[in-house]
Amino acid sequence: MAKKKRIVMVGGLMVTVIVIIAGIFYYFIREANIMEQIYKAARAGSFKTFNEISALEGVSYEDFAQFENFGGLSVPYKKEYLKENFKVKLFFPTEGENIKVKSVIRIANQTLLIIHMSYDHKNQTIIYEPISISDTPGDINTNEHYYDAENINKFLEECDVTKEDIAEYQEYILYDVVIKTWVDAHGGSYDGARKKMEALKLIDQTYEFSKVSE
Repeated sequence: MAKKKRIVMVGGLMVTVIVIIAGIFYYFIREANIMEQIYKAARAGSFKTFNEISALEGVSYEDFAQFENFGGLSVPYKKEYLKENFKVKLFFPTEGENIKVKSVIRIANQTLLIIHMSYDHKNQTIIYEPISISDTPGDINTNEHYYDAENINKFLEECDVTKEDIAEYQEYILYDVVIKTWVDAHGGSYDGARKKMEALKLIDQTYEFSKVSE
């Protein structure tokens, strides 16, 4: 009888340990901020996790090559899920501990505003990278890129784009596109996910321009 009690106690203890381990796993994976969840899914090579997001282009090993771009994997959001004139994609570098959100916004017929942001996994930090401009003059077929304050401010003024507009673009890209579509696909509270993101450290380099364009 005593032996049976010991077996039951040991069995109960094992179940308790399993439940605790599962709870810890859930806390650190599911309850992590959304960018951390995206980072871990990307590092695990979990295409299934990303393919469950209907707003993203599907990725598989068969078509993997078409998503490889400049030293990483680039996965775009479908046009129908974005505001007009926006292009947004997730970018996973093959090296380092950052993931990026790359966005292009057409602010005039031949002028694009480029907004990139990154998530630093090691420091749990969101970084708004310096904006830039890509312009295609009417008499040539190649884009010219501008990274300096003088040219960027000139294009923004000509296109009537303010700092408030850019802040709205950044908020839309991060929260309405990346965070919301992830929550919609994988469950949870959008408000809760947003609060976790807003609690992260933010490094805003939006207007830290180069002195001259490259």
